[in-house]
Amino acid sequence: PLQLAVDEAHKRGMELHAWFNPYRAIHGSYVSAYTRSPNHVSNLHPDWILTIGTTRILDPGKQAVRNYVSSVLADVTRRYDIDAAHIDDYFYVEGISNQDSATYVNERRGFTNLGDWRRDNVNLLIRQIYDSVRTAKPWVKWGVSPRGIWRNGVPPGTSGNDNYTSIYTDAVAWLQARSLDYIAPQLYWRFGGNQDYGLLQPWWNSQRNGRHFYPGLATYRISDQNFGQATEIARQIRFNRTTGNTQGAIQFTANNITGNRGGIADSLQQDVFRFPALVPAMSWKDSIAPNPARNIRYARLPNGGAAAIQWDLPLPAADGDSAYRYVVYRFNTLTIPPGELDSSKNILLIEGQRYSRARVPPTQGPWYYVVTSLDRNYNESAASSVLTVNVPTAPALTYPASGAQNQPPALALGWNGAASAGWSHLQVSTDPTFSLTLLVNDSTIVDTFRAIGGTNGQTTYHWRVRSLNAGGWSNFSPSFNFRTGLPATPLLASPTNVTLDIPLIGTRLAWRPSAGAAHYRVQLSRSFDFANIVVDTASVADTSIALPPLALNTIYFWRVNATNSLGTTPYSDIWRFRTVLTSVEQVAGVPTEFALKQNYPNPFNPSTTISFSISEQVKVSLRVYDILGKEIEVLMDDELAPGEYKATFDGSTYASGVYFYRLVAGSFVHTRKMQFVK
Repeated sequence: PLQLAVDEAHKRGMELHAWFNPYRAIHGSYVSAYTRSPNHVSNLHPDWILTIGTTRILDPGKQAVRNYVSSVLADVTRRYDIDAAHIDDYFYVEGISNQDSATYVNERRGFTNLGDWRRDNVNLLIRQIYDSVRTAKPWVKWGVSPRGIWRNGVPPGTSGNDNYTSIYTDAVAWLQARSLDYIAPQLYWRFGGNQDYGLLQPWWNSQRNGRHFYPGLATYRISDQNFGQATEIARQIRFNRTTGNTQGAIQFTANNITGNRGGIADSLQQDVFRFPALVPAMSWKDSIAPNPARNIRYARLPNGGAAAIQWDLPLPAADGDSAYRYVVYRFNTLTIPPGELDSSKNILLIEGQRYSRARVPPTQGPWYYVVTSLDRNYNESAASSVLTVNVPTAPALTYPASGAQNQPPALALGWNGAASAGWSHLQVSTDPTFSLTLLVNDSTIVDTFRAIGGTNGQTTYHWRVRSLNAGGWSNFSPSFNFRTGLPATPLLASPTNVTLDIPLIGTRLAWRPSAGAAHYRVQLSRSFDFANIVVDTASVADTSIALPPLALNTIYFWRVNATNSLGTTPYSDIWRFRTVLTSVEQVAGVPTEFALKQNYPNPFNPSTTISFSISEQVKVSLRVYDILGKEIEVLMDDELAPGEYKATFDGSTYASGVYFYRLVAGSFVHTRKMQFVK
């Protein structure tokens, strides 16, 4: 995990500070919740463990513990390309009493005050880690994040937990001894109140003794009642910049930045962090600047593709360093005024390789670029020579030739790019003026071709390209056009969408002819996703098909596509229709004759079932009459396929009495009597 984090941070030009808790061995519920490895330090050295409440820590008073902790940090420093090692505010645990009394007797080093001895134990560890990390890799930094209040009442007007006596930590002593490279006290409060940021930040600044000071900010508290909104963080950052000798800030925690808590990411990006900035150098670690980058130029990269700003490795400096990263500056004048390299607003990019695809400038050029080198300590070299980048020439379109016909639905468009082009900008549209919706509008192309898809059949498209580079935009090339040869996507005709009461027999689906179509495919389904397909007919040469007998009172969905030698179109829009509403439904059985059966039950209240058989496809009528011969209900009046059927007659709205029902199926006519009794 650490290797992944280092790699991904460095890809983005970020430092990776590896964060440790130096004393904590086992915390709280973890004592019984997990099985510890046999080589866990608490198993190998149980005599090193102090238990305070539910927490077990390594005994800070033992030199063996200090050696062990220092060796862990030195080992990580040697084996990983970290930029800094860092520890949190966990030192002694609040509530400790006499758990370390034996250590105090055996390793007291002449101390007569227990509190002073405990603080010195921590001071010794801070110094030992500093020496271990610096010996392993001199450029790796060492920092600590103590709690935000050193002692209660310091500075005047503030109050809080006296960490000097509760957890035996003396951050001022580390700064006085210069046992670290930076201090990052957790100033997790707003302006005002008993923990006033406006008082605590200047006090810590005054204690830094030439070391870097990065106050910790409570981004996680944004929108809390006792903290404030994202503007509080921005206000604190601006305050840091006005007090002097504050080299940065640490925001806790990262997920509140990536999650844009209270709009904090927007606030930072648009306001206080809108320009890139360099990591401040630590002069006591290394003050020798690297040499400038050499042979700055704008040309195509050696492996092909787009042009970029490039430069050669600097000559080694007096300390043997060459360059770790590079800073690309952009100006709109050839003569760079004094002091402009000190303004972050002129930094375009900070790169980890010897080239830069510097972003397209906001206006037409020429634009002027210089590059400086950075070593691992972020000492910055003098500027390279000035590179002038002019606007590139417009590219020449090559394929397909303008006016090309019968093009496939997916094709490649190519052009001859200018040697100084960093990117190409392709536009494709059905509109020759390119003012309507664009099928393609891509300004990130680093090659001289682009594959496109999603074209419609039998359609003329227009396309053009311009070149982009660090000097600006060229004009667009003269446009070419091509016509696709795929058929046009079919347009459905009948039955019209959302038609009701479609007959069960004899229905036809029809669509309009598609230019260029050789044949069509038709699908009919009982579900919108076409998972329940009833008809799937390909190679239809005509523009209509007859459907097989349909089910009663059912919604159907249908669509059509077209095919020719170049391919198949997308399906048409999906239309739907519903068949006739009726109380008649088909049941299992294969009849051999026409028949009308006696209803059941009879007498009935309030409904009864009427069954009948149809032995061949005919027009069928099933009607109900009262005792006077008046027709009162039509149960069926449509063409039916051969089969067994049943219908339901509901008499709840009629009076008690005798009724008749008659089946007419072609030449077959039969009438029966039924009785409704309420």
